[in-house]
Amino acid sequence: IDVLFGAGTTRLELDDGSGNLTQALIGSTDNCNVKKAQAAAGLIKAITDGDVIKVSKLLSQGADPNEPDRYGAYPLITAIYDGNYEIAKMLLEAGADPNHPIAGKRAMSQAVGELKMRKDGRFVDLLIEYGSTQPQVW
Repeated sequence: IDVLFGAGTTRLELDDGSGNLTQALIGSTDNCNVKKAQAAAGLIKAITDGDVIKVSKLLSQGADPNEPDRYGAYPLITAIYDGNYEIAKMLLEAGADPNHPIAGKRAMSQAVGELKMRKDGRFVDLLIEYGSTQPQVW
């Protein structure tokens, strides 16, 4: 099977003699990238669904709160964009970085947007509480 990773294609030899393609993929060392991408996608989906229980479960199972999905959506930014304070706080408690080089700046920008649009300053306060040093551009 040829699999596209990044800019190139990698050939995976999956014939382990069992004929079980799923098991061969699970045993592959390249599988960590697949699992990471699936976890990020699952976390973003749970956030956009507002599913606090699922977000909590995924984080407890090791989903990275700083990992974007394949479309570049970051969990913290998504939670703030969706106006979900409880999930944003959960992500920060789980280690989401409010000073992440990409996500941190966008998160504060989104939080300021929430303040302007909805008159809701909780997200700005939350990011600062968890150590954000991002400029609060008004």
